[in-house]
Amino acid sequence: MKTPKSLIYNHQLNLGFTLMELMVVLTIMAFLFTGIIVNINGQRAPRDIKIAQNELVSNIRKAQSYTLSARSLPSGESAQYYVIKFNLAKPTEYTIQAISNVGTSPRLQDVEVIKLPVNVKITALSITGRLSAPATQDPASCALVGFSAPYGKVLFNDGCVPVSFTGPYTIQSTDDYQKFVNFQTNVQCINNLTPLPSSCTASADSIVTITLTNSAQAGLQKQVTINGITGGVSFN
Repeated sequence: MKTPKSLIYNHQLNLGFTLMELMVVLTIMAFLFTGIIVNINGQRAPRDIKIAQNELVSNIRKAQSYTLSARSLPSGESAQYYVIKFNLAKPTEYTIQAISNVGTSPRLQDVEVIKLPVNVKITALSITGRLSAPATQDPASCALVGFSAPYGKVLFNDGCVPVSFTGPYTIQSTDDYQKFVNFQTNVQCINNLTPLPSSCTASADSIVTITLTNSAQAGLQKQVTINGITGGVSFN
């Protein structure tokens, strides 16, 4: 027995959606999509600053490992110091540098510039100790963290002169990098003391803290701390 054409036609009509049903489905999908986007955006800032913190810790240990392994520069020179420069005037990046040819004419050159994730910046640098009694925490606008060959000893300095250069750069006696070169005794460098003591060097018994902030979310900060006495790196 054949099915009447009218029944077939009505059945085909029932296979589709009405305009109202389509609108309901699209509205639900829009709400779901918005919720997913909001959730992703809410997790992006914590994720990015955590990535920046992990990379900073990794790069600190990498620079230290360069000295322990006596890694040579691309030019073939042996580096006596690897240094990480943190400059609040350029808060979205930091630089791994090397000091070579210390015995005659010390030379400074950049090895690698590391860019931080979007919205993540270095917002504070502090050095605690520096042979003062009691220990104080001194803020710095530009700081150097150095590692000396062959044992990776940690050194700090709260100045970065020359801040910029076209390298390789020959280090001058008045440059902050010279304090690494002259490191023999751990004599405190006091910036407002004129003239600086001839034996003034970078500090080896201090603790430096680098603070990272994500401007996309208020109050979101991470810190990395380097202990000059133990050589350890911690973060929170």
